[in-house]
Amino acid sequence: MHKKWQLTGLSILLVGITVFMAGCLDENNNSGQEIIPQLDSVGPLLADWADWDNDGTGDGLRIGFYFWDSSENKIVFDGVTVSVLVELYTKINATPNSWEKDRLVYSNTFSITSSQDVNPAPGHGLKIPAGDINVNHETDHSLGIIEVSVSVPQQGEFHLPPDNTVRLYK
Repeated sequence: MHKKWQLTGLSILLVGITVFMAGCLDENNNSGQEIIPQLDSVGPLLADWADWDNDGTGDGLRIGFYFWDSSENKIVFDGVTVSVLVELYTKINATPNSWEKDRLVYSNTFSITSSQDVNPAPGHGLKIPAGDINVNHETDHSLGIIEVSVSVPQQGEFHLPPDNTVRLYK
């Protein structure tokens, strides 16, 4: 009977330690891994007009980029929530050879959980429907500026260099 009480006491102690250790985990770290191992940078930004339904007409912008480690190897991940802010601007000609952003015509924060969600390969990437881009075809230049910021929990913000030649409409 004495050994039975020892085993029961040991079991209760182990359960208590497990519960205590679980309580020490970061509340935002439900998956046990809220970081992308060895993440050093993101890019390059690739944005193109795409025909998602293969009907011969452009449906909108498809945006993609890669995640990189410090040795410039691509990183593939799954199960980490990452925020991607995409902003599109019209542009004005500031000088004969220089363009500056003008009007904000689209802004959205996408939530991704896998590197495949932003893979630039056909069939992947973030999609911005043409109807969501608030441009005036009569007055706005067809080319605009895209800015993308990537926010990785516990690892910070990554700002991709702006692309000054993204097509805003077709």
